[in-house]
Amino acid sequence: GEPVFEDLLRMYLLSNLHRARVILEADPKHEERQRAEEVAENASILGSLGEEELARIELIQSHLDDELKTDEPEDLVSRIPVLRVSSLERFEKKTPRSEEREEGLLFIHENLNSSGIVYFQFGFDLRAVPRDLLPYVPLFGRALTGTGTDKRDYISLTREIQSKTGGIGAGRVVSPVKDSSDTVLYFFAEASCLHRHFDSTLELLKEIIFGAKLDNRDRVQQLAKLMKASLEESVVSRPIGLVNRRSGSRMSEASFLEEKMSGLNQLFFLRELLPQIEHEWTKVQEKLERLRSYLFRKEGIFCNVTLDEASYRSIQPAIRDFMRSIPAGASIAGAAPFERAC
Repeated sequence: GEPVFEDLLRMYLLSNLHRARVILEADPKHEERQRAEEVAENASILGSLGEEELARIELIQSHLDDELKTDEPEDLVSRIPVLRVSSLERFEKKTPRSEEREEGLLFIHENLNSSGIVYFQFGFDLRAVPRDLLPYVPLFGRALTGTGTDKRDYISLTREIQSKTGGIGAGRVVSPVKDSSDTVLYFFAEASCLHRHFDSTLELLKEIIFGAKLDNRDRVQQLAKLMKASLEESVVSRPIGLVNRRSGSRMSEASFLEEKMSGLNQLFFLRELLPQIEHEWTKVQEKLERLRSYLFRKEGIFCNVTLDEASYRSIQPAIRDFMRSIPAGASIAGAAPFERAC
């Protein structure tokens, strides 16, 4: 219970009156002396060599000079890989993409040979979330995979993800729509796995989405501290990005919302949130649960899969069943009026 590190810092650093002055002065004759030592060393080595050794060294040097002046055989040069301008495609390659709609559900398929690996993500409409809950979205995303579930603790969940999948995580997209005043606002639950492990990975993702232990105060607090420390480090190491995001938040709704979730506004929010987690945890947990109820709803959901056509068709029924099983959530809150961040 004693402040061990604080006392050590105070004793040996803050209250330590010892001082040492170190003066470094350039030596103007250092290079001259170094060259003289090198000449003397070379002379000593040459003086120790016999005539035969000197002749052998001169012969090796002569052969080396000849090799440097001689062009490489064409058959060897032709084996060197060369990227020419003609090898580059003039236009951006478009990914084969198809969309299907069924009972209000959107299925997006990117038909690529992914070597038997399934990349898939479920998109949930963030516009269904009240604006006052949007600052909680980054922490909520971390908490999904960082708090454990109602079936296993955080350590067991992490081991399961690492052993059975290529990764499970959460993300978001906040972007203006080209030639429009609209904003794209989506939250993603995403994963990758081998084709043969798709069913088990989908079940694990479902367990995380609906069973994450958002009542795990200790883990939520740890995650919030890590996020706060990362943002504070960014203030020192990457301030320009934060300034650009802050100033850009006055230009568009998308920039404003992103500032709330990843800029200085998010840092200020986390600084206020940590004491609330400590002293008013019930209120914080209630907001995280509300966020889950607003976010994970059938309305507006879509699935995006990257996989070859035949393999995609084999897993599509499982995807369809999963999306159908998602309940209708709380009604959409509607977009609040646009506000400036500062």
